[in-house]
Amino acid sequence: MLVDRVLVDANCLHKLYLRNLLLTLADCELIELRWSQEIIVETIRSLVKRFPNKSASVTYRLNSLNHHFRESLVIDYEYLVGKLGCRDKTDEHVLAAAIHSQSKYLLTFNVSDFPKEAQVTYGVEIVDPDIFLLMLADRDEQAFLAACAVWLAHFKLPEFNALEAAKAIRLAGCEAFSEWLSERAELLDRLL
Repeated sequence: MLVDRVLVDANCLHKLYLRNLLLTLADCELIELRWSQEIIVETIRSLVKRFPNKSASVTYRLNSLNHHFRESLVIDYEYLVGKLGCRDKTDEHVLAAAIHSQSKYLLTFNVSDFPKEAQVTYGVEIVDPDIFLLMLADRDEQAFLAACAVWLAHFKLPEFNALEAAKAIRLAGCEAFSEWLSERAELLDRLL
């Protein structure tokens, strides 16, 4: 199966179940995940603001991603910042990291903040994670389901079955993927 390089925006890493699913897909070698330290810092800042009593834990967990996924950290992309035409200038660093890392996809919930011509001009497709997960599942459903079973097995407290995971991923903003997961819940639960 073709493995695509995927740069993930902070708004995707912010969501626990989506972040864990993306990390599992990378562990299962279905994607090559990429991010910058600036994206990690933005994610930490967002989560600490939301969960101030978990500041140390959040900071430790997210900073440890660079240790566990050494190849994922993108550096030296700053030369592109300010030249890319993002609607929200604070997103320039995200597209710059995607271009510099030669990522095929940039996963974000803020698709409209990035230039529509990014795919043609820079070779990076800006895609909502909901759509991306369905595309990936469509490529090799068996491998994708096996990775989803690994993802679900990570959740011990509380344990999750496929329908509970579908609800959680829906709350993370992936409604179509949630529906896909629900339709395969019985099969996925047998894989656990």
